[in-house]
Amino acid sequence: MRARYTRRKLYGKRFGNLTVIDYDGKHRICVCSCGRTTRVHVASLKRQVSCGRCDPTTVLLPPTESLWDAVTAIPAPPVRHCAACSAELPVEREVELCIRCATHAYDRRYAERAKVLKRARYAKDPQRFRDAQKRWLQKHPDTTKRMTLRRYGLTLESYNAMLAAQSNLCALCGRPFDVDGNRGSRPSVDHDHATGEVRAVIHIGCNMALGLFQDDPELLYAAIAYLAKYGAQRRTA
Repeated sequence: MRARYTRRKLYGKRFGNLTVIDYDGKHRICVCSCGRTTRVHVASLKRQVSCGRCDPTTVLLPPTESLWDAVTAIPAPPVRHCAACSAELPVEREVELCIRCATHAYDRRYAERAKVLKRARYAKDPQRFRDAQKRWLQKHPDTTKRMTLRRYGLTLESYNAMLAAQSNLCALCGRPFDVDGNRGSRPSVDHDHATGEVRAVIHIGCNMALGLFQDDPELLYAAIAYLAKYGAQRRTA
């Protein structure tokens, strides 16, 4: 975007006796103060101050504004847009998609091949990939959290609001969360597997226990009766 912006900003700008009026992808089309049109390479624009066939120390035409008014009859390059995202395209490139959309289209087209290559690279040195992933997770904690919450349709702000409403306590067992403790005591989002509706924030251990009982109240009641039965036997023994 910055390069396209710079090209447009150079239209009508004056470098010595040369005024930029067009761009063909490699050269600037300039009008010299002597009236001649010349092509100047991009890298030489600030060093070349005239067309080379006139005296560069003499200015034969008025300042830039008047000179630009004299060449407004030359049409500016047409503005083209990406067919996917409508972003402005470079005037010198005859393409239908911007670089970003073209990259995404390429990734979708060759997704399976990319997966095979990625698995092959991972199999060659798995520890290197694990270390790189660990560094990235440590460097972007909020980003990884947002990516996880996106699966449940939550934002980081709504997740923090849920924690505050629960007073930072597990909605199942009522014990506090321990972010730096073992994995089972960390918070996790509990949701209904049938409807996908988010229920509350509970411990990872509590969430795993619900999953093992298949979210079935009858199994949980049976587990309570089982613990009550054998717990009573231990107390009477």
